[in-house]
Amino acid sequence: MDRRGGTIGAAVSLGTAALLLIGGLSPALAAADSGDAPFGRATTGASTDGTQFVGKYSALRIDFGQRWRAAGGVESADGTPVSGGTVLLGAKAWHGSWKQIRTDRTPASFDFVVTPKKRTAYQLCYVAPGAGTSTAASTDTAQCTTVMTVMVRRVLTLPVVHSAKRTLTGRVAPSYRHRRVVIQRSRCRGCEWHRARTTVTTKDSRWQVRIPVRKMRYRAVVRASRGYLRGVSPVQIVVVRRG
Repeated sequence: MDRRGGTIGAAVSLGTAALLLIGGLSPALAAADSGDAPFGRATTGASTDGTQFVGKYSALRIDFGQRWRAAGGVESADGTPVSGGTVLLGAKAWHGSWKQIRTDRTPASFDFVVTPKKRTAYQLCYVAPGAGTSTAASTDTAQCTTVMTVMVRRVLTLPVVHSAKRTLTGRVAPSYRHRRVVIQRSRCRGCEWHRARTTVTTKDSRWQVRIPVRKMRYRAVVRASRGYLRGVSPVQIVVVRRG
């Protein structure tokens, strides 16, 4: 504590709330968070008639609570939209099994929007009229896209400054009860981050730490685990006002 006295002043966020990502991303560029990715010409399956998926899918790295989208159509080898059959969307959650979660009977123009709760793999399959039934990840009677794995980040709220108690508080989503959160500090924009405090969340996934009275940047971090990417909160600046 500064012996001359002081209070923890206004807190300023350097981050912004996560926005809905309806872009696309190629599996080869999965380290990025946005962009557009076509399904591409390659499909798998027993059929070799040239039927193919065209269209785009959204980012493969998203925050918890965000939506993921795959939209487009199915075309024949000459580029003509197909007029019959069914498009299936299959999903395989982290440590789960493949399940058919959506069906669209207008393959010339499909649009699927889902909200993954954790790391989830998706695959689109086209079943031609009279081809029987099929599920995603099954190639006996269908043509399917390659598997698109969506990685989900835990969301950490902007740390809140409580001047009277000289504390920072925050919350982690989804549920993160009784687990470790690392509070990092940095003296300036572009400076290295260092561990300031380590704490454990409460039963409702909240955390709290005491901080010294000095100007500093803080953020909260949780490691990747259990089907989620590493999560980092927006940055909070603590400003000391001399009275």
